Amino acid sequence: MTKYHLWFLLFCLLTEPRASRENYAPVMVTGILEESAILPAEIPSGHKLENINWASRTPVALVQPEGQSFKVITTHQNYRGRLNVPPNTYNLKISPLKMEDAGFYRADINLQNSATSTITITKNYTLHVYRRLAPPKITWNTVASENNICNITLMCFMEEGREAVKYQWTPLGEQAVESNGKSRLFIFQRPEDAPINYTCTAMNPVSNNSQSKLVQYLCAGALVTFDPRWYTLLSVLEMVIVIILTGMGFYLWHKKKQEPRASRENYAPVMVTGILEESAILPAEIPSGHKLENINWASRTPVALVQPEGQSFKVITTHQNYRGRLNVPPNTYNLKISPLKMEDAGFYRADINLQNSATSTITITKNYTLHVYRRLAPPKITWNTVASENNTCNITLTCFMEEGREAVKYQWTPLGEQAVESNGKSRLFIFQRPERCSHKLHLHSHEPCQQQFSIQTCSISLCRNANVFQVTLVYTGASPGISPVSWDIVLSTTQEKKRLKILIHLLPNFLGPLPMIL
Repeated sequence: MTKYHLWFLLFCLLTEPRASRENYAPVMVTGILEESAILPAEIPSGHKLENINWASRTPVALVQPEGQSFKVITTHQNYRGRLNVPPNTYNLKISPLKMEDAGFYRADINLQNSATSTITITKNYTLHVYRRLAPPKITWNTVASENNICNITLMCFMEEGREAVKYQWTPLGEQAVESNGKSRLFIFQRPEDAPINYTCTAMNPVSNNSQSKLVQYLCAGALVTFDPRWYTLLSVLEMVIVIILTGMGFYLWHKKKQEPRASRENYAPVMVTGILEESAILPAEIPSGHKLENINWASRTPVALVQPEGQSFKVITTHQNYRGRLNVPPNTYNLKISPLKMEDAGFYRADINLQNSATSTITITKNYTLHVYRRLAPPKITWNTVASENNTCNITLTCFMEEGREAVKYQWTPLGEQAVESNGKSRLFIFQRPERCSHKLHLHSHEPCQQQFSIQTCSISLCRNANVFQVTLVYTGASPGISPVSWDIVLSTTQEKKRLKILIHLLPNFLGPLPMIL
């Protein structure tokens, strides 16, 4: 019967709806430079779309339903004017494509699961962007061998768009052999061989193109030699060209450095500290003279899109992990997270999109590292003891936190020759002798004579396995004229310790009523 219960429990765990799901295997998408690419998105039936947050190396866009169509809010200036959602779909279309659009993409699809909760479905994509290929170029060189055979090497290459290009030569045979990468063709010709037209075809995933070369005996004629003075002249020309190109490069770099940048980033993260179940504020500032378009906040997942709305801000949560926990404090651009969870700790990024003019934007990126800590409860202390031969008790006290151990430091007081901290300071090593008595137990009887009986033991009593256990018994009578009586008893065996118990129980017979203490 237990077996069937376990199977039923497993079935429930596998079939229950999850708050967040992700397809880790990315969908492969191919696009052509200056044309378009479509990143497909689907919504499970029976769910209402709240929004889709698209991101790549930078934020991309937030897509929101708006009647029968969609509102596309661009969240980084790199994609401004190039995004839309085709009719009757949830897909994102990028057009015209740039080479830098290639790479990893992520769609966080936020769905309303009920009136009070959402679920997030995450889909991953890899976008490849290729050029339509122009005809390849063919160059050659020749080497004549002693047996009158001409060794010809044809080299086929693309001047642009070399990404994922493959080459193929035709025709092939005993006299024409491709290299391993197939970009080169090795031809062996004799003077009597007929001319052959060789064709190189370049191919990539979106196009192909070809170029041909008519090859005949290219080694005919005398060996050409150069006057040494030509080598000197060529060397001088080469140096002049290098100097000119270096100067032009430095000029262009200096000019570009002085230009305002369309995108800026503070690579050194701002450190923010928060307390569990309380709040943390990620600070954001807007340079004077700019109008805010939006701020896209992201962490390991999307976080939120903040948009100006009159004198306040509209906060659009873009992942269910942060639902109901975000706001922008008055008169600031900061993001407040409350109440904090331990899993909120980590890296955060704010892409601040500003209107630079009527037609352009700039993006300022700020990075943050959020640390979340617990408020500490009193620490726990445990100890263990080892007795040495010289009658010294070696005591180790260990201080630790049961929860919230992150970044905790420890400190012991007082310290001295007999109390030394460990390197991590969570442990204290104490060395004590019997005469260092600091542990006293005072017991009072409730009899009319008001007798007082105390047992004074050394701190070494923590060494329960020690060879020596010293106890001082002190009896003080309450009546006038009775002097205190004391016994120093050194016990070296377990049997003698048992005798101490007997002695304590017998004391009332000699000194009057005493409390039961052992």
